[in-house]
Amino acid sequence: MDTLICNPGLDAEECIQCLVQEYPNSERTQCLPKPVIFLDFEDSLGIAMACMALCFSVVTAIILGVFVKHRDTPIVKANNQTLTFILLISLLLCFLCSLLFIGHPNTATCILQQVTFALVFTIAISTVLAKTITVILAFKAMKPGRILRYFLLSGASNSVIPICSLIQVIICVIWLGTSPPYIDIDLHTEPRSLIIMCNKGSVTAFYCVLGYLGILALGSFTVAFLARNLPDTFNEAKFLTFSMLVFCSVWITFLPVYHSTKGKFTVAVEVFSILASSVGLLGCIFAPKCYIILIRPDKNSWKTLKNRRDAEECIQCLVQEYPNSERTQCLPKPVIFLDFEDSLGIAMACMALCFSVVTAIILGVFVKHRDTPIVKANNQALTFILLISLLFCFLCSLLFIGHPNTATCILQQVTFALVFTIAISTVLAKTITVILAFKAMKPGRILRYFLLSGASNSVIPICSLIQVIICVIWLGTSPPYIDIDLHTEPRSLIIMCNKGSVTAFYCVLGYLGILALGSFTVAFLARNLPDTFNEAKFLTFSMLMFCSVWITFLPVYNSTKGKVMVIVEVFSILASSAGLLACIFGPKCYIILIRPDKNSWKTLKNRRGPGENRHSKI
Repeated sequence: MDTLICNPGLDAEECIQCLVQEYPNSERTQCLPKPVIFLDFEDSLGIAMACMALCFSVVTAIILGVFVKHRDTPIVKANNQTLTFILLISLLLCFLCSLLFIGHPNTATCILQQVTFALVFTIAISTVLAKTITVILAFKAMKPGRILRYFLLSGASNSVIPICSLIQVIICVIWLGTSPPYIDIDLHTEPRSLIIMCNKGSVTAFYCVLGYLGILALGSFTVAFLARNLPDTFNEAKFLTFSMLVFCSVWITFLPVYHSTKGKFTVAVEVFSILASSVGLLGCIFAPKCYIILIRPDKNSWKTLKNRRDAEECIQCLVQEYPNSERTQCLPKPVIFLDFEDSLGIAMACMALCFSVVTAIILGVFVKHRDTPIVKANNQALTFILLISLLFCFLCSLLFIGHPNTATCILQQVTFALVFTIAISTVLAKTITVILAFKAMKPGRILRYFLLSGASNSVIPICSLIQVIICVIWLGTSPPYIDIDLHTEPRSLIIMCNKGSVTAFYCVLGYLGILALGSFTVAFLARNLPDTFNEAKFLTFSMLMFCSVWITFLPVYNSTKGKVMVIVEVFSILASSAGLLACIFGPKCYIILIRPDKNSWKTLKNRRGPGENRHSKI
């Protein structure tokens, strides 16, 4: 009925069907041509993506120039010059290939998009794999005459790149020979528009490309993880490990988000994933090297690589002391912790305070506009509880900064556990409320009773009580305490909080993970329910962000030591809290502050489902 135009008669209506590329005007007396939509270079979203791609391309080109200029320095030579330049050039092409996804699609760009993406990313990841293999060979082939030494000197690890690339080329040739990508028109996502986009052709081949990249990334991560503790000032295995974690996190998040979006936003998600994963590789691998080359050139010397000679007559320094450079005197070790006067401590504290201020401002906006539809439609009480709990999530990260003591060691973990439990259980309560609101429309149904009684709100105290019990057991058996790390930095005393019972700590994280998984599942089921202010999609994406951060946290946390462990924990708290805040409240603030015309009951009533339009009289 939505594509008919009618001539009212005396007794009946005479209607004709509009063409698929047309839609009826509001009076249903004329067929109008549908506007053509795609991710355009003149669109704000397209401009933003293109600018990001070009900016990161320029940064990559600058880094490449820096490495070429300093190619004779130890930090560049020690990590295989050839592989470094190949990786930088492939990352430059990764950024530029995202531009193929923007603009009016045609047969050539549809094919080039996928083939270029597949090949340049394969070269990049296989280069990372080759670098990790080189690191392993460099430390396992020290003894003369060993076969591993031959492989190292012959550069055999470099052959990984053409071999891996050849396999991806074969996959692409099979894809193009059976069911290549082509231009497609989406008529259903936006009934009054024609969305032109590239169809993948063979979805199986597309996922074969992604799966192969995933296998390469997993292989690179595994090899780099094995080499992370090998000695060397310029051993980059730790950075390669983290870069692969970021890469895998981005593409694991990409899959469900890609399938839950439609139209030009599907293309935007793919472009964003390409840029995010490329930035992750660039930042994790090359930022530490650029820091040493440009800011700390004193560390970029062959002397740094050499071992100090042992003195002929030696005495053992005390554990809280270390020898001077001449090895003639024992000096007291400096005490190290994540201090408020440390640059990293200042950065983390400023981030926490800035996010706290932003959360407080958003809370003020929602209180001021509490009588508007967008605030009322998504349960005011739960919204305010969630904002207050997120405010405390940001503030609780400050407990991890400063000189540790018994009180702060206990407060860190207990406060973190409780405020995050309240936040995630509130999200769960909101998702249950969304389900009940749409499943309880018929009078007399028991679901309607649960909705009106606010039974879903009881999820918060029940979930919080379980976390309280876990924390009480933790504090009663093996509570956190102050500990001194003597081994991570031999010339320093690192004061830090020991978790006490590691099992209890992971029980707290596991329980939060169960709540997040439950919230994600319920929100995912409710994502397609009709309503202008249905926030299920935003809740789904917020839980994806939350889970991605803490899944990444676990291996990174376990592979770091000293105050870096504290930094990783604080960063994970801030990142996951910021993800919840942005995903859930960003779209609402946009409507409240920038598009108040959409914040009305009329807008809510006009968004009816297809079933309603089908039965209404034209």
